[in-house]
Amino acid sequence: MGYYPIVEMLFGFYWPKIVFFCSECPSTIFVIGILIGAIPKVNKIVYIFLSIGAIISGGTFGFQGAWFDIAYFASGIIAIIIFIKYWNKIKGKNQ
Repeated sequence: MGYYPIVEMLFGFYWPKIVFFCSECPSTIFVIGILIGAIPKVNKIVYIFLSIGAIISGGTFGFQGAWFDIAYFASGIIAIIIFIKYWNKIKGKNQ
């Protein structure tokens, strides 16, 4: 999460146009990583909601010039791929 402001500065964004580490993008990337680590017991609704939100938001902002948000987009794509790969382990678990 702490790398986000550094990456933004490398892309030429400075205060007040930068996103700090406790904002939505870096926090969601961090939470998606934690949920991936908890795969067999993960809450499917939260996992899918965060993954789709990361794909939509990261894709929208990332491809409109905020290139550091490509990491946000990629985290959602990776989360969906891992969700599909481990579907058999996840589908039997209740929320």
